[in-house]
Amino acid sequence: MEDLQSGHLVLGASTTPGEYVLPLLVGRFRQVYPGIHVELIIGNTRTIIQRILDRDMDLGMVGDHVEGHTNELEMVDLQEDEIVMVAAPNHPATFMERPTVKQVSDLGFVLREEGSATRQSAEKRFRELEVVPNIAIELGSNQAIKQAAAAGGGIGIISKLGITAELKAGMLIILDIVDWDCQRPLTLIQPKDRYLSPSQRAFREFIMSEMAAGSNQAA
Repeated sequence: MEDLQSGHLVLGASTTPGEYVLPLLVGRFRQVYPGIHVELIIGNTRTIIQRILDRDMDLGMVGDHVEGHTNELEMVDLQEDEIVMVAAPNHPATFMERPTVKQVSDLGFVLREEGSATRQSAEKRFRELEVVPNIAIELGSNQAIKQAAAAGGGIGIISKLGITAELKAGMLIILDIVDWDCQRPLTLIQPKDRYLSPSQRAFREFIMSEMAAGSNQAA
């Protein structure tokens, strides 16, 4: 498909893959197919799923399996993502030696809004641990989560993909919570019965190849 001269793609992504995964992949894709115009729309997982089902977007990438739509959507897991708890260096939780989730819950969590896959993954883990989280702040973006946590507003719950710069700068610390193990897949979605144009098919094949290559290098 290297001879594709033109085309148009409308991609949808939930916040984590939309901010930290797809921009890099879209940039690489455009190096191979400079004639294809790419539009990337970012929203929370609930919004992206609905717009994919409404055929407003060609392909989507969201932060988990899409429950309740297995008959309508084709889903391919592309990458594992880890949800971590973070706090400012002077936050009380950083002085606790390997606490449990229940022990830090009273300090207050900073979470994404309803409809976010990051929040859904965190809530699933809370249920598994039989912990009712003390939600201090709810925010609508990963950047807002990081800023609130760095300011000492609570323990942020966020994808590890999105905090590289803050960790390096010493603004945030990943907390060593003994029973917090929260993993989720980043998943490519499309309607099962959708015909893919050459440019759409080219991007789907490209992203799957790139993610597979990244997984092999990590292994």
